[in-house]
Amino acid sequence: ILSQGCDELAASPPKLRAVLLMLGHRGLQDPTNFEILKKILELASRLHAVPSARDTLVRWYSALPLEVLDHHLAQVNQLVTLSLMDAQFACECSNTTSVEEGMEIAKYDNCALHVRYALRLMDMLWRANKQRQARNQDWRNRRKAQRLHQQGEALEDESLSFLPFAQFHNDAIN
Repeated sequence: ILSQGCDELAASPPKLRAVLLMLGHRGLQDPTNFEILKKILELASRLHAVPSARDTLVRWYSALPLEVLDHHLAQVNQLVTLSLMDAQFACECSNTTSVEEGMEIAKYDNCALHVRYALRLMDMLWRANKQRQARNQDWRNRRKAQRLHQQGEALEDESLSFLPFAQFHNDAIN
């Protein structure tokens, strides 16, 4: 897909769903499969550049169960953290505030490129989470929750839950 371009994929929502399926594969949690994950992140990064594809993925992520959003975010954070730590170790960097050592880390195994791809997926996840948060704060949903509360019930709408800001924080970057 990467070598042929992703125009056809970006233009077809049914084909675009394949990206969610690929990212959802449980085998990608294993760091030995990071090379595969990096290719999928490159694909997601290319799709991020196409507003219609990006917006479709964001909309889908905002409608999926929160655990899917959380799982994909954890994958991205794990890749970023381990990639940066691996590059720092390989470059034998002791002073990570040094610009020269930062450049060495960025060059190691295309670390900067892979982190950039990961951050583009993280941006889509962030946008989806913001949509979920906006739905949660919408007056209609707040009113519905208030009416149910008055009846002694709770509003149980999973699509109104969202991840806290701290989930998007990555100590390897920040």
